[in-house]
Amino acid sequence: MPQAARLNVLCFPVGMVALLVCGCEPVERKTSVEEPAQGFTAHVVKTESSIPEHLLRKVLTCYRDATAYQDAAVVRLAYHQRGVAQVDEAPLAVRFQAPDRLRLQAYTLDCAVQNGRLVAQVIDDFSNNLDNQFLLQTMPPGRISADAVYGDPLLTQLAGAGMAGRPPQLELLAGDDPLGDLLASGASLESLPASRIGNHDCLRLRIGSDAESATLWLDKASLIIRRLELPISIIPQVARDTNIKNPRLTIEFHNATFTAPPADSFTIKPRTESQGVSRFIPPPPQLPSELVGRQPSSFQLSVIQGRDQSWTTVTETGSDRPQTVLLWLARHEGSQAAALALQQVVRALPKTLVESTQFILVMAEQGEAMDVTLGRWNVQLPWALDPQAVGRDVFGIQQAPALCVLGPKGTLEWFQHPVAPGAIGALPQVLRDLDAGLQVGQLLQDEAAENWRLYRAALAEVRIANEGFR
Repeated sequence: MPQAARLNVLCFPVGMVALLVCGCEPVERKTSVEEPAQGFTAHVVKTESSIPEHLLRKVLTCYRDATAYQDAAVVRLAYHQRGVAQVDEAPLAVRFQAPDRLRLQAYTLDCAVQNGRLVAQVIDDFSNNLDNQFLLQTMPPGRISADAVYGDPLLTQLAGAGMAGRPPQLELLAGDDPLGDLLASGASLESLPASRIGNHDCLRLRIGSDAESATLWLDKASLIIRRLELPISIIPQVARDTNIKNPRLTIEFHNATFTAPPADSFTIKPRTESQGVSRFIPPPPQLPSELVGRQPSSFQLSVIQGRDQSWTTVTETGSDRPQTVLLWLARHEGSQAAALALQQVVRALPKTLVESTQFILVMAEQGEAMDVTLGRWNVQLPWALDPQAVGRDVFGIQQAPALCVLGPKGTLEWFQHPVAPGAIGALPQVLRDLDAGLQVGQLLQDEAAENWRLYRAALAEVRIANEGFR
């Protein structure tokens, strides 16, 4: 599943719970609780198993005092979509050797610290591995701190740019206040019945309310964290999707142990194409399509419009109006929401813009009659079917909903694939600009070229000679 701007919410339960990953001796059952640690404000629900607050404090102490740690952790999203079981996974692994060696593999980021320096690179085909940038920074002396590791802004963003936010293990091992947000919220702590993961007997500790809780699975023998269950609400697009059933988000700390990792675990070998940099520079966004500012190849769509079911055509030269808006759809709720949003935009536009623009819904999926679908959706806009896969073959559309705006001569002026949140709300300004005679697609091309020029200049400023890191 794709990832999004959900990470701040996710980091809350993860960051606080992540601090619970260290190995200590088993906790004795007690009938009373020691005085709470300074700043501890969480509400404690007492149960017959180990006192939650005492257990939590002991786990935090174990991680804080650990001299070594390693795992092969992954974040895992399991769900059913249209009756089919699906699993999405991403790496979230940490290896640590006190005082100053670390390996962090989180989503697309691979980072290592040893011998007083931090190195990092990105594994991402879409950005050509961040243009093969290889980060090299000097670390402060002494024990590793999470703040020092997250000194580079883009590295910090990449470390948390996935389903479960930043790795909780690092916060537990080297964070200043890993449970600060959780405890400040006054969330409750409750021991749950013990269970097992493989051969490991586990204590379970729930943090938070029933609806928004996270659950730690703690190895009974060592108190190392074996699993962290997270609330699905931290991935809003999954929580809202009615096609997704029984979603479950966890971090599985496979092979977690407080033993020292192999020495070569802390080495990252630069790629042959790597360019050393003193800080990561984010590449500018690509144009959403190579066709922006250009005329597409030959195509034709037959459009049904009005109650009288009259028809017109759209081709590579446009439609019978100066501007043409094509919204590609599939038969799902996301497309329905996009169609309704477009209809609202049309109804709010000035009459002159409505008269100068042809708005067309294009159904890319086979199924029931289109007028039946639009009737159920309560949408009244002109429509076309796409049995020849014009969206796919001409415009490169692989996912619906997708939005194309054609200018007077059929030039692709604006393209959203898939339609991003709020994109349809920006459509009126695009239409006003086109109506005023602006060549929106050409302006976007020029802007992209200038952004890339600035990016290359910024990259040159931070580049390190190859002999400095190889």
